[in-house]
Amino acid sequence: MSIKKISFLANKIQYKEKQLIRISLIISALYLVVRFIDDFFLFSGGVGDEWYFTNDLNYFIENGYHSSVLRGISIPYTLISYAFYQLTNEISISLRLTGSLFTLVLILYFFLRQSNIIHNRRIYFIYLLFLISTTGGSFYGTNDSIFSTSLLIFLHELLFVDAKNKYNHLLLIISSTLAIISRPIVILYLVVFFFSLMFLKIFQKDYNLKRIFSKISLVFLSTIIIVLLFNYPKISSGKYTLSFSTKTTSSEHYIAKDINWVQWFYFSQLVHNQNGSGYFAPMVEWKDVRSYKQLNGDATLPKSFTDYLINYKVFIMKRLPKSLVEVSMISIRYVGILLLLLPLVAYNDFRKKLPLDNLLLIFIIIFGIVSWVILMPNLVQHRHLFPYYVLLLFIYTSKTPKPGLLMNINSINIIVIDIIIAWSLWKEGLFYRI
Repeated sequence: MSIKKISFLANKIQYKEKQLIRISLIISALYLVVRFIDDFFLFSGGVGDEWYFTNDLNYFIENGYHSSVLRGISIPYTLISYAFYQLTNEISISLRLTGSLFTLVLILYFFLRQSNIIHNRRIYFIYLLFLISTTGGSFYGTNDSIFSTSLLIFLHELLFVDAKNKYNHLLLIISSTLAIISRPIVILYLVVFFFSLMFLKIFQKDYNLKRIFSKISLVFLSTIIIVLLFNYPKISSGKYTLSFSTKTTSSEHYIAKDINWVQWFYFSQLVHNQNGSGYFAPMVEWKDVRSYKQLNGDATLPKSFTDYLINYKVFIMKRLPKSLVEVSMISIRYVGILLLLLPLVAYNDFRKKLPLDNLLLIFIIIFGIVSWVILMPNLVQHRHLFPYYVLLLFIYTSKTPKPGLLMNINSINIIVIDIIIAWSLWKEGLFYRI
């Protein structure tokens, strides 16, 4: 084959890839619009986790800030939702406006913010819009989006934006503050992040940790002061804990007051382990957990997540490989084949002297997913993995498109995503809630 023919074929393939990317970006954007209409307008108010945040906002409206913080609320989510409530006079709409606002903030942040790692922006936004649309919880009344958005902005500002950028430190302070006072589980994400940094330092001794920790030290004091000010009602009353939504802080607000979350998750998995393989086990009814507990006693179920981690090690070890298989398979619905092929991409980059940023991302993603797999007795909810999936997208869009493994994977994966979108819209008759 002549050089001219090879060049012609290469140009033709490149043209088709560009056309595929343009069309798929439009498809992902349209899918986002459909899911927004579905979740924001058609999803019943106060259903699922929105019920807890509806109660929090109701309590705030009736009792004010001081009493609400003492009782427990997600402070930034409730305050912003209350501002929308002043305009709409509708609690569910106000909660969903807050969730939708921070989903938009996440999209705009990566669209407008100069990134040192995201080079293939069109492919990145195909993936990001699809991921947001598929994950759920982004547009209806929970604080998922405010937490994930603030956490991701914090990590991106810390790692992948030039320190000389004008608003870097301001964004770090705002994002870290919102993440810390939105959800207590932020501690798990931060532990994973710092553990990954330490692991990278061991693996790559010349990695400059000082650059990152100098940034953190500049914002840490400001963040702590702001967090304490918001939590002043608790501190002044002698309760030296932060305020979070009653969904996570008070057992009296559970649907079943005598059963906690870990008992529900654990028993659901236990039942399906006994009935079959235990893969993709659905949750049982609360009444089934109560009946089992009454019949067998409190000692047969974990009292807390701490108790589960300490005293149910055999169960965890048996559950671990199954849960990893579940996460890998279900991840196709959220990021296509990207997670499945991460070991191949990592090995390929390792042979070519893996970039340190990519290596750090790989550590964060692996340790993050494994930490949730260990923590959850049952099927991991993928909204908890959303931040790790966004970081996963960085790896596949961190290089300029050119013939090779990464571009081939992206081309195949974009087609996979288009098929998933078409299948989803066809299966659900366009909108899920009708």
